[in-house]
Amino acid sequence: MASGLPLFTRFGGIRPMAKTLGEASSNVQDWKRRRRIPTSKQPKVLEIGNRIGLNLTAEDVMFPFPEDRPADHARKPHPDFGDMEPAR
Repeated sequence: MASGLPLFTRFGGIRPMAKTLGEASSNVQDWKRRRRIPTSKQPKVLEIGNRIGLNLTAEDVMFPFPEDRPADHARKPHPDFGDMEPAR
């Protein structure tokens, strides 16, 4: 279930997230600054986040800031086509 909160907030902040994941705080700070978690770390973040009860999805980890998720933008109608359904 996607939350409206950034992933870093859901973990309690940078330092708590780093401690929970066994990562350096500077690494997690860099992830936040770059607005992405390295693909090599995503499975670990997903697994540990779910283990501690955050109920994360892959999308939560791939796009740690909800406003960056493509699905959020895809729901907006195209200015030239409005709310038209795709042709079948």
